[in-house]
Amino acid sequence: MLRCEVRQHGKAVVIQPWVHQQARRKLEESSFGLRLPATTRHEWSRAEIIEAYRGQSRVERAFRDLKDPWVCAFRPQYHWTDQKLVVHALIAVLSLLLGRLLLRRAQRLGYRGTLRNLIHRLSEIRVATVIEPPLGRGRPRVYPVLEDCDPELRELGKALGALEQRGSAYTAFWCTTSGPPTDYTNLCALKLSATRGGR
Repeated sequence: MLRCEVRQHGKAVVIQPWVHQQARRKLEESSFGLRLPATTRHEWSRAEIIEAYRGQSRVERAFRDLKDPWVCAFRPQYHWTDQKLVVHALIAVLSLLLGRLLLRRAQRLGYRGTLRNLIHRLSEIRVATVIEPPLGRGRPRVYPVLEDCDPELRELGKALGALEQRGSAYTAFWCTTSGPPTDYTNLCALKLSATRGGR
């Protein structure tokens, strides 16, 4: 494709490069823009090689979720010993696994979105603890009440097991945070216990 013309001009040698346009167009149509995956897994079929190559984007997304403070919060790390750093990494990977399982269940129910958006949606489920003073002697009555939320969100929470029905009330099993978590509470199933069920 790249050619040059060499000629002598007096005592000097003149080199004039130029591009063969027809060869360039042929190369653009046949090879430019193509990626050629190479592998040492010679026993794999072509379909397996292509699937592994396309899975690269899923791995990159997993690392992005690990770094996201709203998903797995791999950082910041408030410890420095090797043992604690290993445990910190293990918890982060486990939280990513739990999040992926939760996202997969939600997708089977028709949810379309990312894990971060799903966590944000579920964090909108809020439960208030109501304490009623006793009429006479005795202990006050304490029970959880689900705050008003989008009916679609309520159904999603019920389907994912984030809400447990007790009579006509629901108890939330999904903990919420008001800011980026420094630990993994946004991926824990937290049971808000009450002395009595809802009304």
